[in-house]
Order: sequence, then C-alpha cells, then structure tokens
Amino acid sequence: MDDSTAKMFEKNINYLIDVCLQLHPLGEEYVSDWKECMIGYSEVYEVMSSKREQSFNEVCYFVMISDSFMERYIDLTGHDGMTNYFHMLRDGHIAYRTSQVRQFVPLLATGMGKHQLGNEEVLPQRYAERAR
Repeated sequence: MDDSTAKMFEKNINYLIDVCLQLHPLGEEYVSDWKECMIGYSEVYEVMSSKREQSFNEVCYFVMISDSFMERYIDLTGHDGMTNYFHMLRDGHIAYRTSQVRQFVPLLATGMGKHQLGNEEVLPQRYAERAR
C-alpha cells in the first residue's frame, strides 16, 4: 500500500471500525477501545514520518507512545503482533536504531525486498532461506 492510500485508510479508520464491529458481541466499549488504539497508531505513525533529527527526549517519547499503542493492541487482540513491523516496534528495534542515527530510518519502507539499515543490507527472514 502506498503512503497516500495508507493515509486515506488511516483518516477513515473510525468508519471502518464502526462497520466491521457493529454486530460484535462486546458492543460499544469494544468499538471505543479499537478507536482509542487507532489514535495511538496514528500518533506512532506521525512521529515515525518525521524526517528531521530526533533528540533523546523525542526518542523516549516515541518509545512511550509505541509501547502504549502495542499494549492496547495486544489487549484487544490477544496477540503480540501479526507482522515483523509489529515485532520491531514492540521490541524497540526502531527506537534503538533511531537513537543511534537520530532519525527515523525508512525501516522496511519499501515492502518485502532488501532494505538498507546503515551499512548492512537486511533481507526479511522469511525470504532469507530462498536467497541462499
């Protein structure tokens, strides 16, 4: 999904939540919890979209909001994440790398191919075996 499509999806997420969960047995509280979770996602995405240098305090703020988002997500789904993106966010890989280079690097921003992290190329794990 390209960035403009992702932003459109994010902008209309409350409508999608309403439609998808309108008959959910847990009712309105569950719907509200999902909407709160998506506010957290939006905050994380907004901070990660920054192209400027990040101070130590800004990296700490990012850790705080990403942890908060992930806790809400896990509470709602019972899962610790569905993708490698969630793993990297949850386990602090993005925050650690940002604290080193003081900018959010376009970590896995180009899909499923090879990605540049500093001076090392990284191939997503599920494709690593095929590449050998």
